[in-house]
Amino acid sequence: MKIIDIFNDAFKYTNKTFFGDLSNLFILFLYSLFIVPILGHMLKIMRGEDSAPDFDGTLKEIYYGMQIFQIGLAYSIIPLIIALKTIPPWQRTYGQTIDFSIPVITFIIISLLFGLLAIPGFVRYAKTQKWGDALRFWLTFDLIRRIGLIKYFCSMITLELILIFFMGMSLILILILPIIGLLIQCITTTYGLLFVGRLAYLISREET
Repeated sequence: MKIIDIFNDAFKYTNKTFFGDLSNLFILFLYSLFIVPILGHMLKIMRGEDSAPDFDGTLKEIYYGMQIFQIGLAYSIIPLIIALKTIPPWQRTYGQTIDFSIPVITFIIISLLFGLLAIPGFVRYAKTQKWGDALRFWLTFDLIRRIGLIKYFCSMITLELILIFFMGMSLILILILPIIGLLIQCITTTYGLLFVGRLAYLISREET
């Protein structure tokens, strides 16, 4: 699939899921207030089913959401070690004094690269529920080889920017308009994470 086709598919799936069932949408809005449950639902979307996944209960959704945090933490270990070894303690302690020196820039670049490697790991875990599959980063290198380095990184960077945009916009709205912003946050977070979940699956399954 071309990149434009991947995004079109993700938009169609998200619109169908978002506007298809108002009762489910209300549950997703509630989940979005606490982030972890909606992340768990996003993980289930990464399985790649054509229809929206069923709700397994709040505790199960929270469990799935915690898996995303744990897998993300596992992929963050190497960047964190590099930060501890290269960035001076005073820069790690007082964020306002960071001057974007070479160690800081190196840490940011490596963190982004590991973030790009983590996304297919989430998809593999969503399908198999096995931690080992999530951490087999060499499978991601094989995916990159099959679909092409430029296509992979363009797709994944776009995905991360979309996620940052939705989450950042939600935070800004809450700070500016506490009550109305909270409602808009529910809408943007829910739509954004549904879209990102589908997009992550479509990119990770690509073979040509």
